[in-house]
Amino acid sequence: MCACSNGAQVVQCDELMRNVSMSSFDSVCMSNGTNDVLRWVPCPIGQLCVDEDNAANVVPSSQFTYHVQERFLPGFWYLALVSCTLDDRCKWVPAVGQIRLHYDIWLVNGSPLAKYMNPFEHQVHRKSGTRSNSSVFL
Repeated sequence: MCACSNGAQVVQCDELMRNVSMSSFDSVCMSNGTNDVLRWVPCPIGQLCVDEDNAANVVPSSQFTYHVQERFLPGFWYLALVSCTLDDRCKWVPAVGQIRLHYDIWLVNGSPLAKYMNPFEHQVHRKSGTRSNSSVFL
């Protein structure tokens, strides 16, 4: 977020999330969306995140899993931690208050459950506390 007035932050969240919102799914605000790309944090400690409705789809010992399935047309995917949320009118607004996130992110090229893959060749790991911007290519 920028160090600007609250009105500017609201506009910034709306602009930042506009393209994502066009096809995203959210059970409350975007129920007609076709892409399940949003995950809400923080998650309850030791439990699945609230938007994970089927525990069988989550990699064991994880709170959420996002499966990228591009079988016919590969594309670029980005992970963005943004300080925006949907309000009761389904408008993107800045998140209220300070939230401390502790995360342990695993990016996997292929299924992490595939037994035949060498984990050193297809996994990237990032923990909270990493302050630098980084690019990850799988």
